[in-house]
Amino acid sequence: MRGIKGRLADPRLSAALTAVGWGVMNAAVTLIGIFQGVLVPVQTYAGGGGLVVSPPAFQSLNILPSMSLGVAQDRLDIGPVLGIPFGQLIFFLEILGIAVFASFLIADFQRSLLAFIFSYALGAFLVFFALILPGFTGVVSFPDVLTQAAIFMTFVIFFPIPLFLGFGGSFLGVILAERFA
Repeated sequence: MRGIKGRLADPRLSAALTAVGWGVMNAAVTLIGIFQGVLVPVQTYAGGGGLVVSPPAFQSLNILPSMSLGVAQDRLDIGPVLGIPFGQLIFFLEILGIAVFASFLIADFQRSLLAFIFSYALGAFLVFFALILPGFTGVVSFPDVLTQAAIFMTFVIFFPIPLFLGFGGSFLGVILAERFA
């Protein structure tokens, strides 16, 4: 037990393990958003699904089967915040929070930046792999189409905004670690 604690005290190993966890959490948050329909891109972040409502919450809104679709949508719609749909806003805040917390744990700027780059690539790879997995198992008749769609979705979801949020969260986490250490 003493040997394990001694190895985990090494800042390089703890930064590497934090980066792996960071990448897995980024992939998990992204896959949750994709499978709930919140991050399904049409072309950019302007598209995608709406907020997924659970059946008990749906029943509490008093939506009757006889209501028109427009009235039901008005009751379900939370509305965009700063022009971003609510589900995507939650995804962006999760990416930012993960980055801040992981960088706070690492508490070194160079290691945090390297960990961010590694975790970003690992998260994108895990999302891509999870999306093409049905093609490997033979469930899908056209695995080439699935691969192209997975590449498109992974790039569109991970590139513009989450890249900058992760990078900014890395800075913020290191600044907070220096402030509170």
